[in-house]
Parts: sequence; structure tokens; C-alpha cells
Amino acid sequence: MRHSILEKQKRSVGVGKLILQVGVIGSAGAEEYLKNYKSSKGLMAAVRRIGQLLGEKGATIVTGGGGGIMSEVAKEGIKKDSITIGLFNTHNDIGVGDIYTVGFTTGMFEGGPEYLLPLCSDIMIAVSGGAGTLNELTVAYRNKVPVVLLKGFGGWVDKIIPLLYEEKYLDERKRTPFFIVNTADEAVEVAMKEGDKRLREIVKKGKAFYHKTNKLRTGLRYLS
Repeated sequence: MRHSILEKQKRSVGVGKLILQVGVIGSAGAEEYLKNYKSSKGLMAAVRRIGQLLGEKGATIVTGGGGGIMSEVAKEGIKKDSITIGLFNTHNDIGVGDIYTVGFTTGMFEGGPEYLLPLCSDIMIAVSGGAGTLNELTVAYRNKVPVVLLKGFGGWVDKIIPLLYEEKYLDERKRTPFFIVNTADEAVEVAMKEGDKRLREIVKKGKAFYHKTNKLRTGLRYLS
């Protein structure tokens, strides 16, 4: 990488010296589908664009450790010096080093990382996707992690948009909004804006908590 981690911290996005963690979810690679499976036209180009933009803006990219959009967004992000994190099911998964800066083996097998990924993200971008993506969308919603939905590429993202309550919630509880966008550039723009907003709320609540309890501020993800 051209920049040291310290230099990356200095140019990072978010509040103060926090680095925004953006989860990117969506369609897995052809290895998980039937023999003649082909992704939607333009899908991978859009995902690569997302990786490039997130990398340029200094965000950390969090994905599952598989193929498809996960490997593509990580490949592009790491070219731009983004920190990329992959959540793997088992020790047999590969990709750390050339695709991911950091890899976590969850040991949770099928479906496990789908619960962890939203909880590791300040905000998520979703593109197309199957059953795993649907699971991540519901976990994010229940835990108040906002999601940017890039429409136009099929999968559960396009299926769920017409079903949203008041065009932005999963149900009447209105726990957190979904943001619907049309382009990769718009997806990153909204993710950076809304993610930064959420980080400010986390910092505000976190400072109050640690001030009252007189504990170290480790939970705020400060880098110095």
C-alpha cells in the first residue's frame, strides 16, 4: 500500500479520528448458484465502482468472505488503500492478503456472518442479493443499522423495495430507514453522509456513557 496506517488514519472519514465502517452486501459468486447462473448486467461494474469510491474516501469496507460482490468490492477498495474486512465461515476460506486487509474466521458456518456483518457496520450498501442478503437486511433493521439500497440489479434489494412501509421501513416500528438510490455514486454519497451522521450519534451517546461510568473510551473506536 502507498500509505501507512497512520497516514490513512489522518485522512480518514467520520467524526474526529474515527474511520467509517461501511458494510457492502449482495449477490454471492457463481459458486453458490446453479451451473448457468449469470449476474445482472452491469452489477459487477457498479460494485467495483462502489469499492473504488469507498477506498478513495477512506472508509473501511466490511463484507462476507465469499465471491461475487464481496470479492469485487474488496479488490477495488484495497487498490485505493481502503482497509477491507472479510468475515469467513470456516478456515478453508481464502482471500486474506490479496483481497482483504483483515479476515475473521467466524466458525459459524452457513448464515453466521450474516448476523455479524450488520453489527460491524456503521451503515450498509446492498446490491441485488439472495437469501443471505435478505437475512442481513432484517438483522440491520432490527439493530437500527441504516441501509442504502442500490436498485436496478434484481435480487432481494429490488424485491423488497415495493414492500417497504412508507417506502423506507421494514415494518410499522420504523426502527431505521432504508435509502433507495439509482447509481453507485449516489449509493456511496448517501452512505458517507448518513454513516457520518450515525457516528456522531454514537460518539455523543458514548461520551455520556463513559463520562458517567468513568471507564476508558475503548468502545468509541478512537484511533488515538
